[in-house]
Amino acid sequence: MVSPVSLNLSPWPGVWSLGEGRGTPSEYYTLKAQEEAGFRVIRLFVPPPTRLPPLVHFLLWNLRFLQTVRRTRVVPALVVSHSPTPSFAAWRLARKWRIPAVLRMYGLYWAGRNPAWKRILDLPEWIALKLPFDLVIMTEDGTCGEAVMRRLGVRNYRFWPNGIEPEILPFRDLPRAEARRRVGLPPGQKAVLVACRLAGWKRVERAIHVVSHLPDVFLYVAGEGPEGPRLKTLAARLGLLGSGQGFGSRGREGTSRSAILGEGEHAQTSFGLGERVRFLGALPKVELWTWMR
Repeated sequence: MVSPVSLNLSPWPGVWSLGEGRGTPSEYYTLKAQEEAGFRVIRLFVPPPTRLPPLVHFLLWNLRFLQTVRRTRVVPALVVSHSPTPSFAAWRLARKWRIPAVLRMYGLYWAGRNPAWKRILDLPEWIALKLPFDLVIMTEDGTCGEAVMRRLGVRNYRFWPNGIEPEILPFRDLPRAEARRRVGLPPGQKAVLVACRLAGWKRVERAIHVVSHLPDVFLYVAGEGPEGPRLKTLAARLGLLGSGQGFGSRGREGTSRSAILGEGEHAQTSFGLGERVRFLGALPKVELWTWMR
């Protein structure tokens, strides 16, 4: 019996966002799930055109996808658009072949644009959500995606949280009290962990503002990125940043190692007077799992 073909259009050269086995595994798991469901998976990447105005760039890139698919002469049973970028091509191909089309989005950038006039830069994302896909699957990443879906009239959609890396599961049995001791959290202390790349569309500043109104809650921020200095400036302006933190990156070799392995007296993670936000830098996955406990 011949397996049905699933055609996956992707704007990224590789399945892994930061190289083999590194970065967000969502697309890898999406392809793997299709294979386990009995599909013969074909993944198609087309290099982008020279950078042009957003709408022209979007349309020209989709045209390239359509031309490349025609040359392959494949007739799939399912077409999947990974991200809004190839969405128009995926929708057109699905109409041509009369097959289901799925839009797989790994977050929502359009809703995070501020001020509102900058949303014109993400017009392709708006177009993708207005196209009548049979199913829209979006990563639930806290960017108000559901509200945007309702506002745009998207009917058939699913929100899926990112999964947990299998290699960290052996640490799931670490007792909660021991995990708190290793990271220097006193018994009964309420703490919130934000773990992500410090980019604008992640909206980490929301967590900082919330904590500023909750005097008995402490915030740990694990991650690095271009928004790091701005977030630290915000925390300092709100009186939540300790004087010992500075505005540089702590990295993996400083705070995180001493905190997770229980080295020293937890001086790196103990909050100082008036301090309620602590930036940890980039935590390795195993260390992050300890924090999650």
